[in-house]
Amino acid sequence: MRTATSDAFIFNPLIQKSSSGIPLLGGVEIYCDPVTYPKDLHRSPRWKIAVGIHPKQVGSLTENRLQVFGDLVRSPQVTALGEIGLDYSVKPDKWPLQEKVFRLALPYCVREKPLILLIRGASGDGCIVAVGRSALNIVREYCGREQLIHLHCFMGTNQLFGGGLRSFPIASSVLWLE
Repeated sequence: MRTATSDAFIFNPLIQKSSSGIPLLGGVEIYCDPVTYPKDLHRSPRWKIAVGIHPKQVGSLTENRLQVFGDLVRSPQVTALGEIGLDYSVKPDKWPLQEKVFRLALPYCVREKPLILLIRGASGDGCIVAVGRSALNIVREYCGREQLIHLHCFMGTNQLFGGGLRSFPIASSVLWLE
């Protein structure tokens, strides 16, 4: 699948090679641990930057780190919001804080920046439909139908995935599973 972002990488000269010798055209740097947010965002234009708050890292979020998160996300160098979302692979007593921080992060979502949405349940526990519905309902509260969404660690059903496409139809070219 080609997107505007991949086209930007494909038509630029190579910037480096990986340790395996495979040429790297670019990529996405994702900063989603508040403890390790970068102080400097000056990077090659071939590398896009996403900033989020990983659901498993919500306990490390302080007022100061939330301010840093907001400053970073508003930077024109940051091209995506995420990873953010709900990860129910942790103990249930962690879920309310995840939802609270998810709701704190979503107001920073703007149409021009894709949302990297993490929706994960514990393997084999059957709660993925519930966490998926909850996450999509929350996203609907904050984002318009035109929001571009990249699903990360999505373990849901085709029916749940289809519900996401109906809610965010323009995202169909960017909404995919990993």
